[in-house]
Amino acid sequence: MRNRAPLLIMLICLAGSGLGGCFAKPLNLNITRMGPPYQITAYHQGQVIGQRPVDAMSNEEQIIARWLEANRRGWRPSLGNHPPGRVIKGDGFTLNFTEELCILNIPPDPHAKGVGKGKTEPIILQKRLTPGDLEMTGLLNAGL
Repeated sequence: MRNRAPLLIMLICLAGSGLGGCFAKPLNLNITRMGPPYQITAYHQGQVIGQRPVDAMSNEEQIIARWLEANRRGWRPSLGNHPPGRVIKGDGFTLNFTEELCILNIPPDPHAKGVGKGKTEPIILQKRLTPGDLEMTGLLNAGL
């Protein structure tokens, strides 16, 4: 009997992520549509433990804008359900920071015509956090 594990893994990847998610090239973000106002919410075991707005034109708003600019590249389709950690909600997007990942959720465009990702389905992407994300981590933990 042959080992069918590689075939099974490939089928799961294809079925779970829409043709080739395991092998998909990293995606780039169009951040021009991802802006303030921002709100930060902290969760613990699925429960909100703190929430605060980010003031317009503040240092915090600039940190978020710099992080978005620096992280435009390298996003991949998200393959799982991720519980909320530290969440930044902006105009037309949500960033969920867990211990190792940032998960981006862009809801469907209510004005879009047609069917598909971004039109009738949300776009959910993820990116592994790096040591260079310390400034953002400090922001997410401040005052909550």
